[in-house]
Amino acid sequence: MTDKIDNLFSPERLRGKWISKSHVLKQKTSKNGSLSSAGYEQLYSSIQEMIGKRFSGDNRQLLEDLLDQLKPLLDLRFPGTDGQVLGEEEIVAANMEIDQALSQIEDLVEAFEIQGKSL
Repeated sequence: MTDKIDNLFSPERLRGKWISKSHVLKQKTSKNGSLSSAGYEQLYSSIQEMIGKRFSGDNRQLLEDLLDQLKPLLDLRFPGTDGQVLGEEEIVAANMEIDQALSQIEDLVEAFEIQGKSL
C-alpha cells in the first residue's frame, strides 16, 4: 500500500503532469503573461456550450443573460489588436468584476444542478 501511495505522489510523476498542464496554459497566454484574446474567447465559448448542453428553460436563459453581461467585461480586459492598453488599476477593477460575474455563474450552475438532482 505504501508503495502505491509513494508512486502516486512521486515527484517524477507529478512533475510530468505539471509540465504538461503548464505547457497548455502557456499556449493560451500572450507574451505579457495574460490570457490572449483567442484564449479567453475559447474559454468563453466552452462555458457557453456547457450551459447550452446542460440546462434548458428559465435556468438556461438566466445563465445566458449572465454570460452576455460578462462578455463586455472580457472584451475590455482582453482587448484584441486595437492597441487599447489598460492601466494597472483598470486591470484590477476589470479582474474583480469578471471574478464576481464568474462566481455568480458558478453558484447558479451548482444550485441548478442540485435542484435538478433533488427533483
